[in-house]
Amino acid sequence: MENIQLIFTDKIKLPPNNMREHIDRDEVFELADDIKKNGLISPITVRPLGDGYELVAGQRRYLAHQFAGI
Repeated sequence: MENIQLIFTDKIKLPPNNMREHIDRDEVFELADDIKKNGLISPITVRPLGDGYELVAGQRRYLAHQFAGI
């Protein structure tokens, strides 16, 4: 079942275990610029957690949104 909704990034928590061991900061900034220009093509996947959400998939996209102030 697909349920797409807009969620502020401050409501999303990273899982306790890092999803990726290494994230290239420059690549995340490039992704942020691309998202600003073209929008988000593939949504971030989250699950409910308390009064917010926990990130399931899309750590780079999540970080790009934070860096871009989206």
